[in-house]
Amino acid sequence: MLKTPSEIWKFGQPVKQGEVVDYLNKLGVPFANEQELLATAVDPNVDFITLHSIQGVGGSYKFKRSLNAVIGTLEDKTGAHFSPTGVRDAQTHLGKEIFRVPADFSTLNEALAYLGPRSFNNVEIILEDGFEFTETVSLSYVDFSHLTISSEAEEVLVASSMKEGDRLFDVLGAAMPRLNTLINANGRISGGVNLRHGSTAFIYPGKGVKNCYGNGLLALGSTAYAQGAIFTGCAQVNTTGAGITSWGGAVFAEGADVSGSMYYGAQGAHGGYLSFKDGKANDCYRHAIRASDAGIVDADGAEAQNAGYCGFRSYEASILSAVGGNASGSLNGFMAYHGSTLNARQGIAENCGDSCIFAEGTSRVEAPNFNGSGAKIGLFASQASSINANEATITGCSEWGAGAERLSTINLAEAWMRQGQDDAPTDAAINGGSTMYVTSMTGGVGNYGTGNALATNTLSVRGVIYK
Repeated sequence: MLKTPSEIWKFGQPVKQGEVVDYLNKLGVPFANEQELLATAVDPNVDFITLHSIQGVGGSYKFKRSLNAVIGTLEDKTGAHFSPTGVRDAQTHLGKEIFRVPADFSTLNEALAYLGPRSFNNVEIILEDGFEFTETVSLSYVDFSHLTISSEAEEVLVASSMKEGDRLFDVLGAAMPRLNTLINANGRISGGVNLRHGSTAFIYPGKGVKNCYGNGLLALGSTAYAQGAIFTGCAQVNTTGAGITSWGGAVFAEGADVSGSMYYGAQGAHGGYLSFKDGKANDCYRHAIRASDAGIVDADGAEAQNAGYCGFRSYEASILSAVGGNASGSLNGFMAYHGSTLNARQGIAENCGDSCIFAEGTSRVEAPNFNGSGAKIGLFASQASSINANEATITGCSEWGAGAERLSTINLAEAWMRQGQDDAPTDAAINGGSTMYVTSMTGGVGNYGTGNALATNTLSVRGVIYK
């Protein structure tokens, strides 16, 4: 005689998958259709049902989500939790359910497969000391945001079995678990947190993925909250990638750290938005902070020092705000190209290599109260671009203090532009029909190109310098 579910499973008693499958088989599994399966799931004589028992039925996503709710209700009623390897009673602390890997689940993927679809609230998965990532965590079209991944160790390693082309978290149209651990990729994996197709992620301050071969955090048409997160030492491929990239997505990473990237530090690209206020992107190989292809980046107060090519770069009709940003020690401090806008008000670019501010291709740089020094040229505007450097201070440049060419404009009212002990024509110079405003400026004026002195308030083929 067939036992009833209440006779088989007592409250809080471990339940093995085989017992459930055997029981459901005796009830007629596999079912003929979704309607029959759902009717059985809500039958008062059936206490448990699991997606493991309906593999191959081919139910719709909406239908399987309904079953998950049924599973959660039945588990609440019996006080037990079902998993592919049996039931494990959860530890509870302050209302939070706690599971451990590998003590409770042999792998993180196994834990997520069981815990993710169910209706638990405030669940923490703790990676025990010695745990290493050995496989990609793939998440698709399920909300895992009620889960938090933590660790006993300060850093969790990516195992040597994972290679440069692998991804760590590959998230497609899903809300990934909250990441509350710092992962060291050791120069492996092409992506730490890879978000696509409307995915979301939350990374706790001081946590993240560092030393990736490719991207640390990539939000492709997705949203990430990564305030104070760590994605340092990424893009070790050295030809592409970044610590943080918002590609047509939105990333909120105020105070985050992407220093030491071997390509880009942090970027908003292809319509992507990046909030990187007070962030750190020091010692990056190419560009530290970058807005590209109609991207929008807020990097006010950010550090972009010692960049191999450029500290703050706005490119291809992008907008970058770097009020109070520091690009000292970079080859180029602040650069705007091809119809872009860059706000460098109160910015700092000391001891740069080639330029402190560079604007080209109908671009605009706002730089009042800017401080720059030590470059070959302090301020350079070309191809109908403009720089507003009212009350700026530019000193110690080896070739030119400021140069405007090809119908460009620089405002140097009340600026300090004297590069040596005395005024010189190379302090502020124009060419190619350009315009310069030098009212109350300290420094000389001249011809950008020849270095010869020019008279002020006199229109010529060179342009005009108003004083």
